[in-house]
Amino acid sequence: MTIELIADEFHNRREYQQVIIENISKRTKTRNIVFLDPDTGLEPKGKAGLQHVLESELREIWDALDIDDLLVFYQHKTNRNSDPWIDVKKAQFEHALGLADGDAKLAHALGIANDVAFFFAQKI
Repeated sequence: MTIELIADEFHNRREYQQVIIENISKRTKTRNIVFLDPDTGLEPKGKAGLQHVLESELREIWDALDIDDLLVFYQHKTNRNSDPWIDVKKAQFEHALGLADGDAKLAHALGIANDVAFFFAQKI
């Protein structure tokens, strides 16, 4: 198993996205796991900062994956109040990938870190 880390500093969305897509396209044709770990997660309604991944960026990464590849995405809690956030962000993740509701999976450990969730989907 090989683990590749993209550790380039992130200053320009388009340039960084291109680095990600290039790395995905040059991998071997075995099953791969692509793990995206932005500072915060998916873009909020309104203005997205550099700490967010845009839905369009997520979709471009998804489209670059091969069949059987797995995409795992880190999402931080989106609010400071007690409003539900996990299902809302999971639905946004699914929408960005063009998946049906419920097609993505969720991993979280609320007893350990109730402000973090991981969404994942396998390309079929």
